[in-house]
Amino acid sequence: MTLPLFPLYFLSNNLSAIDIGLVYAAYGLSFLVFEALWGFIFDRFGIKGSVPLIAIILTSAAIFLFSRPASLAEVVGIEILWGNGLGGAGVFPRLAIAHITRYADRGRAFGMLGLTYSVGASIGSLIGGVSGVLIGSSQSFVIAGAITLASILPIWWGNRSLNNDVIVADLGNQPSEAQGRIQPELKLKLIGIIVLGFVGLTAASGNGFFSLLFPNILAKEPKFLASPVEIGSVLFIYSLSSGVFQPFLGSLGSRKPKGWIVGGLAGAGLCYLALTLTQNVVQVDFVTLILGVTYSTVTPLTLSLLTASVSRGYWGRIMGLYGAAEDVGILIGSSLGSFIWGFWGYQYSFIMMGSLFILVGAVCALATKKGKLG
Repeated sequence: MTLPLFPLYFLSNNLSAIDIGLVYAAYGLSFLVFEALWGFIFDRFGIKGSVPLIAIILTSAAIFLFSRPASLAEVVGIEILWGNGLGGAGVFPRLAIAHITRYADRGRAFGMLGLTYSVGASIGSLIGGVSGVLIGSSQSFVIAGAITLASILPIWWGNRSLNNDVIVADLGNQPSEAQGRIQPELKLKLIGIIVLGFVGLTAASGNGFFSLLFPNILAKEPKFLASPVEIGSVLFIYSLSSGVFQPFLGSLGSRKPKGWIVGGLAGAGLCYLALTLTQNVVQVDFVTLILGVTYSTVTPLTLSLLTASVSRGYWGRIMGLYGAAEDVGILIGSSLGSFIWGFWGYQYSFIMMGSLFILVGAVCALATKKGKLG
């Protein structure tokens, strides 16, 4: 819901493209540090209890603070708080899924999580765009903060229903008929984990670019001059298309996840390059639809590979560190993209994103060929 509101917020606070880059750099650095830290905290204290509630409260507090005018320094401080809270909110559901599902179901489960995110983001983007026009960004941030705070309720319910009896025992790397499907015999070397970290970085850079920076490009560039409603519609299409296929493709690709990951990265890279040719918001909508579908294979299958090759006692840390890699991607996608936009033009920021996806896809394909990904 907040994403279509930020262009209005930044305009009302007279932030330039370079200022926006600094703001997103602060957000990305905060996310980077705190998501890794939250992973260690969950390993230490578990996924039950008050720890995830604290993350939600911090996130809500930051959103409420956006409802008032602020200087550049104050906006940077709020972004740091926001990155802190979202770090914990991001690690928790992935870690919970890893604990309560077997490998055979994990690709589909992570896909369902992605679908859940996309539905919330799609509905929120539309609500945010409409409310930004009708009641202004300040009141809309208050509503968004209240909705975020309300997510304490399902976490509280989950704490009550989640108990040690439903935690799946670590099945290691051995095939088992109980899993319903043969688990690949994975034992990633360090280079394999690093490659998957770069995959996460790249996927997150796309999300950071598209969700955080792209609305500002659409609002500011004379070629588009998109309204909040048009921005909300673009984000709606991206969120829905990138999420609705995740459960199906996560399950379908679980037998040969590495090939599907490479294909998703390459396809998304070509879509970013195609965005340089768009002339209006309608064309952006069309390319966005294709981008979301190609991208939807990447994250659920990457998370499945990681959890299949790391002992359960280290899942919190690996999820936190993977999240930290994603946060570096947010820095690249939103902050570096913003700087490139400010100095050379928005088309070059699209070229940067497309090149990154294609390059990492090629590295992942090479690592697969050399057996570094299991």
